[in-house]
Amino acid sequence: VNSASCGLWCHNDGEMSSTQALPFLIVSVGCELNFIIDHRLREVSSVTVPDKKKQEIVKDTIHSTFNPALLESVFQAQKLYSFDSLRKLVFAMVQAPSLRINEDNFDKLFLIICMSIKCQLVRCRNRNDFYTYCENQLNDLLAIAMDLPDPESTENVIEGVRTRLFQYYDSLSNGEFSRIRYAILNLFRILQVPVSVLIQDGYQASNGIMLAPTSGPSLDLLGSAVVFNVEGKEARTYELPIAGKRIEDRQLELGRNRFSREAVQQRQLQQEYMQTAVAAERMTAIHSTRDLQLELSRKNSTRSRQAAPSDRYAAQDVESVAGSLFQRVETEKSLGASPIDMIEKGPSKS
Repeated sequence: VNSASCGLWCHNDGEMSSTQALPFLIVSVGCELNFIIDHRLREVSSVTVPDKKKQEIVKDTIHSTFNPALLESVFQAQKLYSFDSLRKLVFAMVQAPSLRINEDNFDKLFLIICMSIKCQLVRCRNRNDFYTYCENQLNDLLAIAMDLPDPESTENVIEGVRTRLFQYYDSLSNGEFSRIRYAILNLFRILQVPVSVLIQDGYQASNGIMLAPTSGPSLDLLGSAVVFNVEGKEARTYELPIAGKRIEDRQLELGRNRFSREAVQQRQLQQEYMQTAVAAERMTAIHSTRDLQLELSRKNSTRSRQAAPSDRYAAQDVESVAGSLFQRVETEKSLGASPIDMIEKGPSKS
């Protein structure tokens, strides 16, 4: 496959467009593509797909992704492809001899790739970060190739891409890097597709919006806001907590395979830790509620014991009054008085 055979159209975004962005984008897409396919194959049972077949698929995908005809057509000064043209090219790249992906599954795969690149390019600050990004991607792809039964041919392909990429960008200036970064981010600007891995790692919101740090030693916030009162005088000023220039995120290693065994295991451990922490907080709240209920019960019991003697005295007084009244009624009856006469006379003074 090559770009000419796909009938691709270029993307024109004005003065900030770059004629050097395409090689980096294609290599990044190819690496992310192989990261995800390797991860998906690891999740498939060996009964469904034998290990030998998995290794064959990984090898064919790497060779198909970085075939010489494609690299020859890409490593030239040219405008960046449009989004639809890029999708068409990558779909042709992924059709390896031992692997066929239908368009529905490919669309999901392609969007994950684009969001992963977008997430990392947001955090690329200068050309040194750019070189680190490329180096880490190719190193992690090489680690996948070394697990293959016959890794030499695949390693040669990856090392060939590394040599060609760094020779192409050997004299990259900071200005050209900025144009490359702007052109690719502008290509992906409308994408807000939620990716579970990025959400779990805290780099994306659940609605698909990319998250960036709002603090750091070199970070410039977007700006400040001024609030005026009704008289038109300045009331207060505060910094907008929105990332602006020189975003630095030391927790993210640029270009690393976020789908490697180590990354997946670390993510699982973090999830288990969070679940344990949430469960511990919940148990603490339950115990606190139980302690509060026991304390209230203890206080109510104490109050009941304190109130018991007065209640007994009140009951004895009632019984005494009732007994006196009964004796008086019996006495009046013996003297021939009616109950009405007793009520009108009122209580006896005797």
